[in-house]
Amino acid sequence: MKRLFVITFLIVLACSVFSQEVIRDTLRSNNLYHKRFDVTHLTVLGKIDAGTFKFMRDRLLNLTYLDLSQVKIVSYEGKEGTNSNIITSYNRQEGTTKILYMYRAESSNSIVSADFLKYKDNEIPNSAFQSHKNLKEVILPQSLVSIGYAAFADCINLSSIKIPQKTSIIVNGEAFFNCHSLTEISNSYNIDSIGESAFNSCRSLRSFTISNNVSQIGRYTFRNCASLQSIIIPKSVRSIKVGAFAGCSELTAIHIHENLTHIGFEQIYEARYSKGVFEECSKLTSFSVAKNNPVFSEINGILYNKEQTKLIYCPESIEGEFTIPPSVREIASFAFRNSNINSVIFSENIQKIGRETFYNCRRLTTVELSDSLKEIGTAAFSCSTIQTIELPKGIKEIEVSTFQQCGRLKSIVIPESVSKIGDAAFWSSGLKTISVYWQDPEPIIVFAPLFYDYTNGRSYIRECILEIPFGTRDKYLAHPVWQNLQIEERKREKNK
Repeated sequence: MKRLFVITFLIVLACSVFSQEVIRDTLRSNNLYHKRFDVTHLTVLGKIDAGTFKFMRDRLLNLTYLDLSQVKIVSYEGKEGTNSNIITSYNRQEGTTKILYMYRAESSNSIVSADFLKYKDNEIPNSAFQSHKNLKEVILPQSLVSIGYAAFADCINLSSIKIPQKTSIIVNGEAFFNCHSLTEISNSYNIDSIGESAFNSCRSLRSFTISNNVSQIGRYTFRNCASLQSIIIPKSVRSIKVGAFAGCSELTAIHIHENLTHIGFEQIYEARYSKGVFEECSKLTSFSVAKNNPVFSEINGILYNKEQTKLIYCPESIEGEFTIPPSVREIASFAFRNSNINSVIFSENIQKIGRETFYNCRRLTTVELSDSLKEIGTAAFSCSTIQTIELPKGIKEIEVSTFQQCGRLKSIVIPESVSKIGDAAFWSSGLKTISVYWQDPEPIIVFAPLFYDYTNGRSYIRECILEIPFGTRDKYLAHPVWQNLQIEERKREKNK
């Protein structure tokens, strides 16, 4: 299919007598092609399509300033567009093309027609300027409707994007991913839909005004926006997905309005290498919640459910001793992940600790568990610095990796109620003493190895002392797991 570009260019050529020269020809004219390395500033007028963007991206490598304000982007269908990073497999029998790989997070394995490379009117196409290293400033078209997937991804020197006024823009996934230098997005309030990871790793972005038409902040939208100091979440937003603000290390406070009823605090494992919604927000000190919010509430800046029976999230910057309020029955998964607290006192009403609740708490040394506790989730204390712990009598299972990599953990008391110990429960821990109270260890389900040490590759901690009930030595010596520890019988005493 033959395409004709009817466009006008105003090109300012760096260090050239041709500055201010007006060239009226197609982008691929020999005249412009031979001058492509001199082009630094470019204003485009007229109609362009995905092929035009491909030429600018792949040929005008020294382009720093681009004005597209007077451009009309027209549709195009064919192989000369910007989607060169898609790897496909064509099925001749079915006449379909299967996408095997597309840049980063774009959904793969989808079936589309053989002529799948279709580009829309009024859309900056997918990967339009992806990885263009010199582009610094772009003025977008007045007629623009959407910015395609990864359109400016990895434009590491892009510092300014100007969105047209009085228009509604859709920004698709990873549109500005890894634009390290992006400090300003003019008229960002005109962006009515924001795709996943749209501004992920825009480390210099200082401010962003979310449109009153945005209903959802998707996964990793502002992840690692390390210079973002504040964000106002409009009342149109009803949902915030996992990792949306992870790594926003300058954020200090978040207000949850009455319409915001879903925040993906416990959805970290939706995707590989996931991060919590506000994980690694090291300066975040508090949440405030509208009184008429039907789902959330707060006490002293800590986030709870409406009834305050579940502690949902504690900001990482909270330090010192933390006492769980008596109304709380459950601590949510990831609630204290990466927290700076050094001790936790449980109320007598807590029954459940979620998954990775105290994961990577590098200052946590003391935990006082209550007798009411019935369940401790997977990896609940993994990578923390707790030194000693006594499990209450109601605990029936030690989950997988519960105390994995707790290098400072020296002793643990396991009650007779525990009937199962999960895989890697004590891997790379610093355990010196384990106290158990089973009269017969044989029925206890133990997934070995419990004590594998990453550091030196040992399967068991041979210097660890196992304290057992009086008169049970022979049974423990016959057990394939416990026989490898230094077994010491207690004197006669009442069983726990």
